[in-house]
Amino acid sequence: MSEPLSAAPSPGSDRIRVAIVEDDPVLRNHLIETVGQVESFFIVGTAATLEGGVRLANANCQVLLLDLALPDGTGLDLIRQTRARGLTDLKIIVISVFGDVKNVVQAIEAGADGYLLKGGDSKETERAIRDVVAGGAPISPAVASHILARVRTNAPALSPPVRPADREGNGSSHRSGKRIFLQGSRCPPRHFPSYRRRPRQGDLPQALRQLAQPSGIRSHAKRLD
Repeated sequence: MSEPLSAAPSPGSDRIRVAIVEDDPVLRNHLIETVGQVESFFIVGTAATLEGGVRLANANCQVLLLDLALPDGTGLDLIRQTRARGLTDLKIIVISVFGDVKNVVQAIEAGADGYLLKGGDSKETERAIRDVVAGGAPISPAVASHILARVRTNAPALSPPVRPADREGNGSSHRSGKRIFLQGSRCPPRHFPSYRRRPRQGDLPQALRQLAQPSGIRSHAKRLD
C-alpha cells in the first residue's frame, strides 16, 4: 500500500520530489524524517510493498529510495519494471542492509542509480539525493571500497600494446618494443585497464559503469557463483 504524505508542490517549484519504499516502519519513519527536514525536498508518498512501490514510481517522482527486501517481492523487480515502463529519468537509490558485490551489481544491472547501506546518517542520504539528481552515482563508502577492491583484484594483467610492424618480425621489432615499454610510463591509464593506482573519489562512478556493462556483469557473476 502507498500513501501520499502532503499536498503536491506548487507548479514551477524546484523542490526535489522523493518517494520512499521501505517495509520496516522504524526505518521508513527515519527516512521520512530525514527527507522531510530538508526544505528543498518533498515527499510524494511512501510504500511498504512492491505493489505500492509500483504505484509510487511515476513521472511525478524524481527520486525513489528503495529497499531490496520487500514482503511481496524484491526491489530489483521494481527497478526492472520501472525501467521497462520507460521511466528512465526517475533516479533510484537502493538503501539496503546487503552491501555485498553480488547484490550491488544486480541492482546496478537492473537500473539503480545509487546504492546506500542502511544505518548511514541523515547527511549521507541528503547528499545522495542531491548527487543523483545532479547526475552522480552515490555509493556508501563501505560499499565503494569493497567494489573497488574487487575490481582491482579481478582486473586481468595485460601486455603492452604491440604495433603492426612488431608483429611482422622485422629487425626493428626489438627497438619498437623497447620504445613501447619505455613510453608505457607516460601512457594515460585508458591504455592499460589493469593500471594500478590509488582510487580517487571520482573513480567509483566510472568503475561501476564498467562493471555494469553486460560483459562485466557476466564475468563478475561467474566469480561470485
